[in-house]
Amino acid sequence: MSSTPKLSDEEKKARQREYRRRYQEKHPHRHRSRHVKSRYGITLEQRDGLLAAQGGVCAMCGADNPRKGGMDWSVDHCHDTGKVRGILCHPCNAGIGLLGHDKQLLSKAIQYLN
Repeated sequence: MSSTPKLSDEEKKARQREYRRRYQEKHPHRHRSRHVKSRYGITLEQRDGLLAAQGGVCAMCGADNPRKGGMDWSVDHCHDTGKVRGILCHPCNAGIGLLGHDKQLLSKAIQYLN
């Protein structure tokens, strides 16, 4: 029998979260690479190629950086098909996301602004 006290499930989860946080801080490129590959089916190199094909700027507004602290470029994709549409800065990606990728709602937003 071990003399080490058993950890509760919450304590185990807290340790796992802390381990993941430290790992991500130590290896940000590995973490981002796995995230992009698993979520969008492309490598970071392919993402960077798409960004280069867009002239190194956001496909929507033309910004030359992601514009949010340490944020990286956002991979924009169709939520129905999963197909990657382009690379966006954080504000553009958040904007269309908050409007639910709804083209009619986006058109109404444009009409409202005009």
